[in-house]
Amino acid sequence: MNFRILFFHGLIVLCLLAACRTRQAASNGVSYTKTITSVQRDTIFKVQADSSFYQAWIDCVNGKPIIVNDTVYKSGKYLNSPKVTLNGNKIHVDCIAQEQTLFKTWQQQYIKEHQAEVITLPPVTIAKPLTWWQNTQLLCGRLLLIGIVLYLIYILIKTKIQLK
Repeated sequence: MNFRILFFHGLIVLCLLAACRTRQAASNGVSYTKTITSVQRDTIFKVQADSSFYQAWIDCVNGKPIIVNDTVYKSGKYLNSPKVTLNGNKIHVDCIAQEQTLFKTWQQQYIKEHQAEVITLPPVTIAKPLTWWQNTQLLCGRLLLIGIVLYLIYILIKTKIQLK
């Protein structure tokens, strides 16, 4: 319990001491900040299905099928005309295209620059000397502070002796 009282007394004294600091010297400067933000974006490109066709007459010569040269064919947008092969009784045509999906990713950077001037005013100096009453108050404050510190040291020593 005594330690808590001592701790709070010390905390109050430190707060009182911190309030008596002087102002800093005047300084002018420029504050420059640069913020870079990267954003990753993506998109999907879809290519529609495409087709082509091939039309031909098949004729039978000596018991074997033959493709007649009067053929009609059409190519697609990106699909070439089909390839047709005839082997014996088997015909093979290649003309299929699947839907294609293309995925694209890119990164964009945004740069934001900010420049601000920081101006600190110089401390105000007072040409008038302190009055006798102000000097008395300063002296009483110093004596009170010394008394509080001595009292805290006394309490600390007293509590240490009682603990043993």
